[in-house]
Amino acid sequence: MRADGSSRFWITGLPRSRTAWFAVAMRAAGRACFHELTAETGSYAELKDRWTDGNSDSACGLQVARILSDVAPRTLVIERPVEDVALSLVRIYGPRIGLFAHLEGLREALSVAHPLIKRIAFDDLNDRDALIEAAEWLSPGSGKAVASLSNMNIQVTREHAEALTGIPHTLWHLERAA
Repeated sequence: MRADGSSRFWITGLPRSRTAWFAVAMRAAGRACFHELTAETGSYAELKDRWTDGNSDSACGLQVARILSDVAPRTLVIERPVEDVALSLVRIYGPRIGLFAHLEGLREALSVAHPLIKRIAFDDLNDRDALIEAAEWLSPGSGKAVASLSNMNIQVTREHAEALTGIPHTLWHLERAA
């Protein structure tokens, strides 16, 4: 718990699992929440230093153990079937060699059991009560504000995602933490 009484939180899951939507929704609930902070950081230490309230990021899932240990955020893992994620990514970016294996590795890393983790099925994001419960887990008192945005289509555009790949990056987040 932070000095102001709030706790840090992390929204994660496989790509294309509405993490961008959840970041915007948490802001509507009055909480600061970065989306894809990993893309702006060159190391795990920098990610830790820049983490304020929340981070909504699927890219740093391989770092789950040390994030839970060092940052200790209440974590919401949005569980979307790997097959659905792969199809969505291929529709946007075309086929990529190794995509399915990478997604499976990320899904496996995020399957860890931990008291700071709550899980929600991707399809349950359409259930108002489940959505409120998930948001309340992240930040008590935020559920109704988050649910008020449930019908909004907020997602990262192809152009934004391609721009992220053009940023010089160390790819530190793709290494499994020991």
